[in-house]
Amino acid sequence: MSTPLTPLSILFAYMTLGFCVAFPSLACSYVMIDTLKFTAADVATTALLCAVPWCVKPLFATLSDRCVCCFGGYRRRPWVHVFSLCTVVTMASTPAYAAVDTSGWFVLMLVCTSTSLCVVDVAIDGSLLTLIAEESDADEGKLQTHSWTARIAGGCLASGWSGYAYETLGFDSILTGCAMLPLILSIVAFDLPDVAVDPRRAPSLQCRTVLRDVVAGLFACRY
Repeated sequence: MSTPLTPLSILFAYMTLGFCVAFPSLACSYVMIDTLKFTAADVATTALLCAVPWCVKPLFATLSDRCVCCFGGYRRRPWVHVFSLCTVVTMASTPAYAAVDTSGWFVLMLVCTSTSLCVVDVAIDGSLLTLIAEESDADEGKLQTHSWTARIAGGCLASGWSGYAYETLGFDSILTGCAMLPLILSIVAFDLPDVAVDPRRAPSLQCRTVLRDVVAGLFACRY
């Protein structure tokens, strides 16, 4: 039996991730150097802080697997919806702190935005896995190929246009405009593939069990 086409909700979600990760990066770098007077070490430290959430993705994956929404019993859609809205808030708020006196808050907004996008990424990957589990041998790999193509397309579009957009629109407009995609994604999230689970049968959220699964996940992906 042939696998149906990749849902547009999945493709839009991955395209949004690729775009939102790449598009503000250049503008933020210029603001940190020209406006906030950051040194090269400060910029590198900020980049490191924004990368930390992506290094602990197994933690977010474990939490999304074990936290079941009491309304409907879904494990992917609520995470995408909530953290897409968090991305909107932090991303749109970032320009307000683009000043030397509030540079610490500026960095915090960037870290919060990166964390929110990371959680969304984990939840969308989980949503895609529900489809991959039903993929036939003849169609093996097609869903992942389509999804990553959409993500790369979003990233390439953002990278190619970010410099021109920064020079013509300015930092405020770039961040505000970019925040519109996660806002749309927070609505599209309700159409993402997901499997309802009885909250009473959800896996345990005991700290020891979660830490064990996170360490196992990190060990499994060490290569």
